[in-house]
Amino acid sequence: RLSRVAEALAAARGYARKTRRFVTVSYVLLDGVNDSPEQARELARILAGSGFHVNLIPLNAVPGVALSPSPRERAQVFWEELRRAGIACHFRRARGADASAACGQLRLRERTRA
Repeated sequence: RLSRVAEALAAARGYARKTRRFVTVSYVLLDGVNDSPEQARELARILAGSGFHVNLIPLNAVPGVALSPSPRERAQVFWEELRRAGIACHFRRARGADASAACGQLRLRERTRA
């Protein structure tokens, strides 16, 4: 699996170099799972060099799923670590959660109906 991730990152770097465009990496922040300052530094190390932009995405709460979004303060520290390492990033605004139509929510709702 990790070799596939490495291959995808290498291809993305090549694309960024060739087109002179940023490649967007979406990163869903999960409370206590992947949102520590150390994990931000590791992500920055993996994405080091030009060509990547990170969308930090808060997890959309889904009934029946035992994961939750990172607290705002922890997400802010994660963002600061990436920026300090020279990684372009921003928070993507969550949409659709109020209607249970955000990423992942519709899929789960369909599974529970079946």
